[in-house]
Amino acid sequence: MRSALVVSVLLGCSLGPPPGVAAPHGLGCPRVAQGILGMWTREGSTMEVRADSMIVRDQVEGAIRWTAPAHATIDVVGSHEEHTFGLINGAQLLDVDTDGRARVWTRVSMVPPYPASCFQIRGSLIGEWTDGAASESFEADGRYLRGDARGNWSIPEVGTLEIALGMRVRRYRIALAAPDMLVTAVEGPLLDEDPRGDSSIETRVR
Repeated sequence: MRSALVVSVLLGCSLGPPPGVAAPHGLGCPRVAQGILGMWTREGSTMEVRADSMIVRDQVEGAIRWTAPAHATIDVVGSHEEHTFGLINGAQLLDVDTDGRARVWTRVSMVPPYPASCFQIRGSLIGEWTDGAASESFEADGRYLRGDARGNWSIPEVGTLEIALGMRVRRYRIALAAPDMLVTAVEGPLLDEDPRGDSSIETRVR
């Protein structure tokens, strides 16, 4: 009995804990549909998302409906749009539409008192992700793998992902939209031959 207990303990230690996928949705952390509520702005445009499923963009009212934890449809003045949202932090929102256009909105209403741990996603990023066409891996030791590309990855600050491939370091805005969904958008101009493109919406493989 004693030997069985020792084996069980050693086995548990060797496997280690799984990636911290639950942390961004732990106690006090918002789901996107909750965290998006409030007033936002970007490049002179405004967006207000209300609890009654109404959205007001540049003073034009519409409706927002959630079809998945981070995916919403927006209907404004006869226009039907689909967006994937992820909270970069309590004050910034990453918005990617179905054409891959990415926007970063800044909150102008009061920032909710979310715990800082909600947006510390390094442990949650570890693993393999796919956008349906290609897969990439973020290893626990900092290695990055995508097809034939090999490099290193890091999160130098909350909401920023850096991937070094050869001599080039690419920077992205990053948000864990749900425990199994990752949203990223390139920061600054797109560098030539960036295998990740302007933006990416990925689901967890492992």
